[in-house]
Amino acid sequence: MWRKLALCKGHPADTFFFGEEMSRDAYQAKVKVAQKICNICPVSTECLKLGMESANIHFGVWGGMSSKDRIKMWKLSKVKL
Repeated sequence: MWRKLALCKGHPADTFFFGEEMSRDAYQAKVKVAQKICNICPVSTECLKLGMESANIHFGVWGGMSSKDRIKMWKLSKVKL
C-alpha cells in the first residue's frame, strides 16, 4: 500500500493535524512545515486524493494541501462551466 512509502510516517501526527483555532500566522507556519515534507514525498498525489474525500477534507494537511485549500479546490471542481 502507498502509505508505507509516505514520508509523514516518521513525524508526530500534530505535524499534519492541528486545530484552526490558532492565529493565522501560527496556522500558516504549521502548514508550511507539513508542506515541506509533503513536497518531497513520493506518494503525495495518493495522499491528496485521500484528503479530498469528504470525511477528510476538513482536517489536516494531505498531499501538501491544507484543509482550506482542499475545500477551495473541491468547490471549484463543482462549478459548471
